[in-house]
Amino acid sequence: MGRKKKKAACNVFCWYCDREFADEETLVQHQKAKHFKCPSCSKRLYTAPGMKIHCMQVHKEEVNEVPNSLPGRESMDLEIYGMSGVPEGATPGNPGNQQSKKAKVESSKKLKQAEALLRLEKFIKRAKARNAPTDKLQFIENIAEVLRTQQN
Repeated sequence: MGRKKKKAACNVFCWYCDREFADEETLVQHQKAKHFKCPSCSKRLYTAPGMKIHCMQVHKEEVNEVPNSLPGRESMDLEIYGMSGVPEGATPGNPGNQQSKKAKVESSKKLKQAEALLRLEKFIKRAKARNAPTDKLQFIENIAEVLRTQQN
């Protein structure tokens, strides 16, 4: 008789299809075979963004979603390898907080734009108090207006 395998202490599962695994090594093999396999040449890659880049550079084809994934989990933006990169709080059947890198970059850009707008508005107030030349002041006010419209 063989030894019994111990169940994994942590919950190892495929984020794309909710299948559970005994260990992370088996999960990575599954992801490479089912989700990160090039549709043109069957090359097995390590991540979805890696597969997207491979398809674009080698085959000049655009891949927009992860193959064999559940609805709502087909995004190519998340860089998942095994259990690393899986959104916080995700469990089989529950996708957790899945904010992609793209969404994080967008929110960071909006924050930087808001900070720049505040700095410009402070600068405009100081310039008006010092009676700065109106042509330069008008130019800066136009930039501030552009930032305001981009925020909305």
